[in-house]
Amino acid sequence: MKAMAYQSYGDADCMQETEIPDPIPGELEILVKVRAASVNPVDWKIRSGSLRLITGNQFPRVPGVDFSGEVIEVGEHARRFRKGDFVYGMLPIFSTRLGSYATLAAIPEKFVAMAPANLPLENCAAIPLAGLTALQSLRDRGGIGDGSRVLINGASGGVGCFATQIAKIYRSEVTAVTSGKNAQYVRDLGADHIVNYHNQDFTKLAAEFDVVLDCVASSSFEACKRILAPAGRYITLLPTASVLFHGVMGSIFGGKRCVYSAVSIASDDLDILRQYVQGKTIDPCVETILPFARARDAHELSESGRVRGKVVIQFND
Repeated sequence: MKAMAYQSYGDADCMQETEIPDPIPGELEILVKVRAASVNPVDWKIRSGSLRLITGNQFPRVPGVDFSGEVIEVGEHARRFRKGDFVYGMLPIFSTRLGSYATLAAIPEKFVAMAPANLPLENCAAIPLAGLTALQSLRDRGGIGDGSRVLINGASGGVGCFATQIAKIYRSEVTAVTSGKNAQYVRDLGADHIVNYHNQDFTKLAAEFDVVLDCVASSSFEACKRILAPAGRYITLLPTASVLFHGVMGSIFGGKRCVYSAVSIASDDLDILRQYVQGKTIDPCVETILPFARARDAHELSESGRVRGKVVIQFND
């Protein structure tokens, strides 16, 4: 099969289009003809070698976790899907060298759901990792609900776009931290209040928040404690030593909490996201779709930090 692979860690140019053996689905897996894959920061962080203590030094490596496509083969004991189904989902982030930047992917069926019927498959590929992260961070780790006061730092990014919309689905009051040029964009996603980080430090706000979701890990629990409600939660996607320490302390002593949010690949939650998309309460926020041959450009665009929403890589037949 055709894949975008690399033989050593490095910058985006280390990825090269190559031919590798077709994957063979296991008993509880499905084989998907990949239509699209989205770019997430973890893709280029792994490619750069910054996570090599987790990923090791086995090559070649094919990046990518998000995908959408068509089921073309079903494992012997897989029962949830049939040939011809259009699906979307994600691969485990660190447990495989063969990611979704390839024309075929063998995937455990428990990591897959039917794709939203009202979207092109290219847009569906933008949903899994960012959408699951936002949903589980706010619903499970943040416990948001009607009237919750939620601040989202990085509201125009991949996770932030989903988080802003999901918080509004849960009838929360949303304060979005973003740049001035993206203010109207996140307001259109439902944000009630805008903080332009270029001229205002959100950690100095007078308001109190039940949840601060730091999608870009640009702040800290210590800096955000003053704007948290007495039982408020600071939720981050980066598991630093400080975060883990404060997380343990908070679980023991209560009060204001620091929480690390790790994504869980749950088909039930993918089904929930599909329902939101089909009900038009969530827009996957795809900014750019690039062809497979321009995967390196897609990585460089994501690494620039100037992306609004998601970048998607499209595979042509």
